[in-house]
Amino acid sequence: MRFKADGPAIPDILLDQRDAGNVVFLCGAGVSMPGMPSFLELAEHVANKLRAPSASEVRRALQTYAAKKTPGGGWQRPSLDRIFQMLYREYGPEEVAKIVWRKLSQPLKTRLHHGVIARLSANAEGHPQIVTTNFDRLFETVVGKGTPRYEAPVFPDLKRSPTGITYLHGRLADSESDPHNYILSSADLGRAYLAEGWAARFVRDLLQRHTVVLLGYRAEDPPVNYLLEGLESVGQRTPDSLFAFDKGDSEAVDAKWSDRGVRAIPYNGDGHGELWETLEAWAECAGDPAAWRNTVVQSSAKGPRRLAPYERGMVAHLVRTTTGAKQFANGKPAPPAEWLCVFDAAYRCAKPARGFGTFAPPFDPQETYGLDDDLEGSHAGEQHDSGDGYDLLFWRPGDESADRWQGLSRRRGPRHAPLPPRLFHLAGWLASCVTDPVLAWWVARQPALDPHLYRMLKRAVDGSPGLTDGARRGWMVLLDALEDRTPDPVDVDLYHLPNRIQKHGWTAGLIRKFETLTEPVYDAKPPMTLAARRPPSGDWSNVEWRTVADLRIRFPPRTVSWPPIPDGDVPWVYAALERNLMRTAERLREIGTEVREHDRGDRNAYIGWFRALLDRLSTLDPDKVKGHIAMWPDPDPRIFDRLRLKVWSNSRLFGPETAGLVLALSDFQFWSDKDRGELMSLLQSRWEYYSADQRRLIGQRILDGPPRTDDDDETRRQAMAASCFGWLIRNDCTLPDDLMEQWNTMKRNVPGWDDSWVDDAVSAPMALGVGDVQTNEDASVLDGVPVGDIAGVALENSGRISLSVVNEPFTGLVKIRPGRAIRALDAAARRGEFSAYLWSSALRHWPDAAPRRATRALHGHLRRLPAETIIAMPYPIGEWLEQRFPDVASEDRVFAVEVFDHLAESLLTNGSERAKSLRGEPIDPSAGKPSRPTYQRAINAPLGKAVLGLLQVLKKDSPEAGAGLPEDLRVRFERLLNASGEGADDAVCVLSSRIAWLNRVDPSWADAHMIPWFGPSHDCGESAWNGILSVSNSIWHLFGKIEDGFLDLPNRMYEWGWRTEAERYCEEMVVLASRDGRKLSFETLAAVYGESSRQAVST
Repeated sequence: MRFKADGPAIPDILLDQRDAGNVVFLCGAGVSMPGMPSFLELAEHVANKLRAPSASEVRRALQTYAAKKTPGGGWQRPSLDRIFQMLYREYGPEEVAKIVWRKLSQPLKTRLHHGVIARLSANAEGHPQIVTTNFDRLFETVVGKGTPRYEAPVFPDLKRSPTGITYLHGRLADSESDPHNYILSSADLGRAYLAEGWAARFVRDLLQRHTVVLLGYRAEDPPVNYLLEGLESVGQRTPDSLFAFDKGDSEAVDAKWSDRGVRAIPYNGDGHGELWETLEAWAECAGDPAAWRNTVVQSSAKGPRRLAPYERGMVAHLVRTTTGAKQFANGKPAPPAEWLCVFDAAYRCAKPARGFGTFAPPFDPQETYGLDDDLEGSHAGEQHDSGDGYDLLFWRPGDESADRWQGLSRRRGPRHAPLPPRLFHLAGWLASCVTDPVLAWWVARQPALDPHLYRMLKRAVDGSPGLTDGARRGWMVLLDALEDRTPDPVDVDLYHLPNRIQKHGWTAGLIRKFETLTEPVYDAKPPMTLAARRPPSGDWSNVEWRTVADLRIRFPPRTVSWPPIPDGDVPWVYAALERNLMRTAERLREIGTEVREHDRGDRNAYIGWFRALLDRLSTLDPDKVKGHIAMWPDPDPRIFDRLRLKVWSNSRLFGPETAGLVLALSDFQFWSDKDRGELMSLLQSRWEYYSADQRRLIGQRILDGPPRTDDDDETRRQAMAASCFGWLIRNDCTLPDDLMEQWNTMKRNVPGWDDSWVDDAVSAPMALGVGDVQTNEDASVLDGVPVGDIAGVALENSGRISLSVVNEPFTGLVKIRPGRAIRALDAAARRGEFSAYLWSSALRHWPDAAPRRATRALHGHLRRLPAETIIAMPYPIGEWLEQRFPDVASEDRVFAVEVFDHLAESLLTNGSERAKSLRGEPIDPSAGKPSRPTYQRAINAPLGKAVLGLLQVLKKDSPEAGAGLPEDLRVRFERLLNASGEGADDAVCVLSSRIAWLNRVDPSWADAHMIPWFGPSHDCGESAWNGILSVSNSIWHLFGKIEDGFLDLPNRMYEWGWRTEAERYCEEMVVLASRDGRKLSFETLAAVYGESSRQAVST
């Protein structure tokens, strides 16, 4: 810990020993400087007073210290104790000692720091514990007159505290006439530390009972050399019992002292000011520890970001002790939960976030939350545990518990012993922080919590009045997810259960076990956005759960293979699955839209198995099935609504009564986009059993259309109703003539009606196109309207005013007065209003000649646009990413990538199901087959356009061959490639169309990330080959790397349904076989061409 920003870092073990009154300061000449001479200055003074000849051995030895290098001729610089030995031989010890006495007896003109040392060395009773090799009596001037003093060879009894001042090398005599017993020469030092060894034995015994701090020495000083040699000769000492302050670079100082068995404490700066300021602050802390702790707790309330690393280090040191942790936990105001980022070494020392969602420089948690004495540049896996306890959320030496595996998170052992008091106080602090989103963000990152902390958090969430309803619901899911999480990455019991059932059959006990192990449970992970590597800022009123945790429902893995179920056991297994699904539906209904499925494939497999058992049970016992269905939750849009429609079409269970059931559906259920296909199929299959009145009621409900909403387009409503009605007619469902006439009138009233819309009625939400329609962009209706009211007035006056004219006054305003338009959007944003319609107009029609300030304001708003607005207009966003982003990046690269990250991340995280091709494609696997990953689809998709924008930026960079991809572009390419669903296919397709260029710029990256796509069985194969075949001659220079996949393509053409692509493939083969330096032999060409031709004919 540091007391000053540039001061030395004092090890925690030394701070602890000082607080226990167990530190002895062993002080050298540096403590009394500049008032007293150094050992060298003293030797020169004695030689001058004795008028040693210039040619004498003494003078020549002293001259070696004046020279920058040792002189030639084999002369080595002698140690100063040897120089005093020369003086003894030449002039006698008595004469030398008297000159030393006269020099050290001179009055001081400088205030020194002996009082600080006396305060720091105090034992538990407040008495100083000082040992010094100095002769001066300066310590006696700052301690009480009754303080004991000792002179060699009489030393204090070390069985008790070494209170007082011990003069290890002698004390300056009271007068010149008194005896002078000073240890100066090599003979004196050798006798004290080696031959007789009384000084070495004293220090050894001192080290066995106390912690000793060397102060005022250099590693090369004679007393240090003799002391350490003497300690080696008299036996080992306790580890971490000897410390030394020394000036210099950390590595150099450590190198000098570590081999001598001393733990160095380096410091830098001009002179020794930083050292003495640190010791003074340390002494103040030691003198009134309660006041110091209170000051640190008060500063912690500011939060770690606002404090310097050394100030965070003081807070960390505080919570290492039970007393400090209690005072920290009880601080008023309470320290924010963001301190978890400091206390948790796994996060604090994590590697910088270099992925998508961040920008240069990458976010490094250590820069924001690091401690002053963290190892520089160390990250997770590199930070060693020195025993100083800098993962403060786990057991550390000094905690009152024998369980070394205890911690508040990531429980390392199976035992559940009570928390040590220090961790208990920190757990209480965390429980008081449930209203802080950072705590939930941290909890989501933990594989497990200590059971005591878990219970405290659960009680706090239940009882906290400061939590919003949404925050409380999210907390409940998060805590349930931790409770449901298995301790092992693979649920061994689940995978062993099929073997037990195979052996013993579907017994009642095993079915109960099956129900327990296959129940879908909550799951929580860190947020998907890499931008969320930073903890959230703000309170629950402005923090979205998606930035705190990725909350999901985890279904059992579909990889588990279950034994066949005999007919007699079907009802029981079905009932178990039904109960699980009903509990899941209840969870989803309770939590709302914050939760999604962990793996859609696992979900579909689970529900598909349930449907298969339902079909079997409907054959075995139809009445029982109807009883079960009556118990299903209604409505339930996530699971049971679609199942209900499916089972109503089963003629063994239901007949004409399904008409009444359909008519009883709520408007939401009846017009649900994702269930429309199931509903229309049900009507078509049961239509012949319905009475004329039932058909009329159903037909009329369809013609009435979906319920009106504030932002709905009336034309779209009518088009949807007419399309669904037409689908029934096209599928031989007869309807009354008057309804037919009503339908024909409705079609005539829909501008641009196209009978092909009927085909799309059951496959996807209507994407209405309305023929030739003129747009009226007259903005005069907005003239004179206050800026704050423009958005509302524009929306009121927008839309279709006739079959062929649509009003868009805001578009006109954007084109002629873009500055006023952006101010209007800004005013609406301040009220929390973000109209996707108005923002789409601004993005699509923003003039190139708009004032720079207005354009910058537009882009600034994009960086803060809510995710809901972004995903409501994916295509204007995609167009901006492709067309505008490269120009913004040319002016301000960092700002541009910030905007890019926000827009693309919102599409990836919140709109993955909407970020598809420009044509609306099915998003539920059961609703239809996804669209094929063609190049045309990819370049029109939002994420495909995002890739094109990045490629434009790269093109403007004009990189040379082999230069490598710029870091900011590379990480964003990789993030887009990791998108879910069709987004990744589009990114792969677009990048593959530029693979020749990318391979030239960065061959290593292309080899690692792109070349594998073209392997014979890679999942990205269709997207990649569609991309590369869209550009002529792209394959020629890469053929050696993708030859196997290229020659295997005919085997996959049928699977992919290739037509025009198969023709492009044949053209490429001809090029590869006919150009100079051909890549294919004619024999290979003939064989492959024959296979590809056969596949082309078959498709």
